[in-house]
Amino acid sequence: VANYPLSQLNYLKSNDMWLYRAYNGKLYHGGIVGNSKALKKYSKGDLITCQLDMDKGELDFYHNDVLQRSSPSLPSFQNITGPVYPFLAFYGSSARIEVEVIKPTIVPQGQISNQNIFSVPLMLFDTKYMRHAEASSDGLSFTQSQACSTSKPGYVVINYPISSKAGIVEFTFRIDKDKKNDETLLLGLSSSIKPKTASFGSNSDWYLYRAFNGYCYHQGKIESKKYKKYTTGDKITVKVDMDRGIMDVFHNGVLQRTDGTPAFSSLFGTFYPVIVFYGSATRVKASLIPN
Repeated sequence: VANYPLSQLNYLKSNDMWLYRAYNGKLYHGGIVGNSKALKKYSKGDLITCQLDMDKGELDFYHNDVLQRSSPSLPSFQNITGPVYPFLAFYGSSARIEVEVIKPTIVPQGQISNQNIFSVPLMLFDTKYMRHAEASSDGLSFTQSQACSTSKPGYVVINYPISSKAGIVEFTFRIDKDKKNDETLLLGLSSSIKPKTASFGSNSDWYLYRAFNGYCYHQGKIESKKYKKYTTGDKITVKVDMDRGIMDVFHNGVLQRTDGTPAFSSLFGTFYPVIVFYGSATRVKASLIPN
């Protein structure tokens, strides 16, 4: 990992970088780290995993899934403070380097251990799973790109399958832009990564919480599920418990339940996070907030 922007480009001297070198297996931060024993060298075909624990400020490395440590009780680097970024440096005299990112992951707080890494794929917006919307370059937000309507709404599906084996999954959206008192957003789950474009009032693919009136929708409005309305600046968390087949929603951290039951139940199969919008102007923007 590294600080960015870099104040020193030379990896042999830079205090901005915390590195594991392929050629000799040594660790670098402001030069070679102490007299520590080198880790295993790596080369073409190897898989190197970086495990960064920002709760402890520690960085470890895995060589083809085997933990590498100079000292069994100490991580490769300690006392790292953020923000830092995934980083790769190279110095070949010809264009000979090719590297692929495999399985980018985040690890939930409190779940990390050297024996059992519980890793979760990143949720990101992707334009190829959108209708009338565009994703930002970092995949963390989207903007409505075309006018649409209630009968043919736009949508953003996140390619993050939540199956019966997923346990509990939470994700949070921040509403960055919509028209107050005339909001056009709904959010929740989709049972298809390529849902029908039918109205949210009749669509069987969607399980949604609507901004404008606070009602929940699945094949029509559910009269018993009216929650607090939401608008620009609000954060809405969707909590899916696949062990119980239920979905709850939180408005700025507050659980929304009107009759003591979850927003939706009897959820069986595979679902995807979704945002639906129907404004006749390109006025909607929302972001993912990492959980």
